[in-house]
Amino acid sequence: MDYQEFLSQLCEKVKEHLPEGHQSANVDIVTSHKNNDTKLEALIIKNEHDTLVPRIYVGSYFEDEENGRTIENIAKEMVQIYLDNKTTQFKSLPEDITDYNKIKDQLVVQLINRDYNKELLADVPHKDLENTDLSAILRLEFETDDPISAFARIDYQMLDLWKVSFDTAYEEALSNCIKKNPATIVSIEDVMMDIMGIKEVEKGLPMTAEIESYQQYVLSNSSGKWGATVMLYPEVLQQIAENSDADLLIMPSSIHEVILMKATEEFSASELQSIVISVNQGGVLEPEDILSNGVYCYNKDEYILSLATGQEETKELRNRFSNQRSDFTSEMDDLLER
Repeated sequence: MDYQEFLSQLCEKVKEHLPEGHQSANVDIVTSHKNNDTKLEALIIKNEHDTLVPRIYVGSYFEDEENGRTIENIAKEMVQIYLDNKTTQFKSLPEDITDYNKIKDQLVVQLINRDYNKELLADVPHKDLENTDLSAILRLEFETDDPISAFARIDYQMLDLWKVSFDTAYEEALSNCIKKNPATIVSIEDVMMDIMGIKEVEKGLPMTAEIESYQQYVLSNSSGKWGATVMLYPEVLQQIAENSDADLLIMPSSIHEVILMKATEEFSASELQSIVISVNQGGVLEPEDILSNGVYCYNKDEYILSLATGQEETKELRNRFSNQRSDFTSEMDDLLER
């Protein structure tokens, strides 16, 4: 069974298994545009009066079917996911999302890579960060009684409906982020000890702390979700740099956090970039979680965040790591054939 046939049969089976009271719902396959122009296909079940519905991504289910799982079994699971989400209570969903004054408290900013999201950025309002490869977009975040929140990306039509400018909405969204998810900074040593269960990290360091030379620190937000956005928070990078009396080198480890350290003569941006690219191309992160292949520098005297690495250098390093991975794969294939 090919992929398209799988999708067609899956929709039919899901429709068959909908319980009484839901059998008039539409069952469709939609394409979800994720970060970094990643596109994932999802199944949705939508009744006439549903405001928000879960998107159930189908890629892994197709793999399950190829490995012997029946479409019948997959369809039953998807129906149950839909029914479970029907009982989810939204804590912050206003009655009228067309009223800006009622919805503005749910606005948030998200930081994405400009070069990796050209298709997305052609359709949504955004703010480009000068001297970098980053852009900021806006989304609505709806808190639920589950750990997972629901999001809706802001497009030009929504701003027109609200009759507000992007700058106005951006300032509101950034203020919301600062209040709801303040910046956090933790030494990478403490993070590793926390992961290994040796030491529990509760609050991390205060923003007034001085970071030590040759040490690396994880900068994120209190939720750990889209934490790289804290680079947009006014005074955060400046305060860290001033307290440490040094410029900062910043490695974008993912969209959820960045790793920073004092800029010293012993460490070059190109050396750090090798680490960033090896992680990005090594399959450690999901494609939509990558923020950048570059390394940034924050200049405390000029109050400027900028790329510390060039496009040609980045391209050369990416090609080198791609070739190394290809050589490694070939060597493994040769070993397996022996």
